[in-house]
Formats: sequence, structure tokens, C-alpha cells
Amino acid sequence: MKYKKMTIEPKGRCVTLYDKLQVYENGALVMNGKVKNWHLTEVAPYPRVCLFIDNKSKIKAIKNLVYEAFSGDKLTRDYVVVNINGDILDCRYENLKKIPKSEWQIQQNIKTYGRNKVVISDATVSEICEKYAKRDMNSENPVSVRSLAKEYNLSLCMVQRILRGERKGNHL
Repeated sequence: MKYKKMTIEPKGRCVTLYDKLQVYENGALVMNGKVKNWHLTEVAPYPRVCLFIDNKSKIKAIKNLVYEAFSGDKLTRDYVVVNINGDILDCRYENLKKIPKSEWQIQQNIKTYGRNKVVISDATVSEICEKYAKRDMNSENPVSVRSLAKEYNLSLCMVQRILRGERKGNHL
């Protein structure tokens, strides 16, 4: 596993956490008078640091430490800190924003798959089935599963499941 260390020189305001960790506005960390290195690996490519607090090892994300230090908010599992400009190495406080985890998961889904989770109405399902049933294979542009998927912004698999009648509830 590749391992990378990064060091940022302290600049700007400073807040002390855990009685010995100084967190700076630009994301720099100083512990016991020494600048702490950030750790980046393939498994977790976001900047994080290993802290020994109360004789226990804790791995913390830099952005979470900076946000908690300068906003005064304690993060819960229901919220996630995101980088506004999308650069995961830019952990300045003004580049961080706290959003609900459910909203973050929707954003991740859109980034990964290019579309949000689709809720399909009964009318749309019947419209798709009718178009496919009435298709004319001899016409210039016959209706295909692929063209229906593109027209309704659905995946091929979703359209095939609709045509097979596997739809249950409001979504597939």
C-alpha cells in the first residue's frame, strides 16, 4: 500500500483541542510543539492524522478537526464535512461546509452514477409499456429498450425490469 506524508506550515488563527493539539485555520496541526504530518493512503485518500489521546490511538480527518475547532459545532454521525471547492487537500476552514449525511449520499450517488435515485410514477410505467408494445419494427426509428432508457433518463436494466413487470412500489 502506498503511503504519503504531507506537512503544512501553520498560518492564521489557532484553536487548541484535546489539551495539546493546536489546529490552525489553514489545516496545519501542531502537537507538543511539533508540526504533525498528514497521512494519505490508497485506502483512505483524504488527509487524516493519528492522534494519541488518553493513551488511545484515534485516526481523525483533518477537515473534521478544523471544522469542529473553528465552528464550535460537535459533529455527529448525521452530518458530514465536505470541501466546497472539491479539493480534498484544501482543509482551510473557509473551504469547509457541514451538510446532512443523507444529502451527501445523494451527491455521491450523482457523482458515481450520473443520476439520482429515480422514483417512477405508475403513469410513466404504463407509458413505457405502451410505447414498447406499439412499436413498429419496420419504421425508420423503431422503439428499442435503449431509446426508451435514454428518453426517460433510466438505465437499461430499469427499463427491462419495467417491461418484464418486476416493478414493485414507487421505485425499482
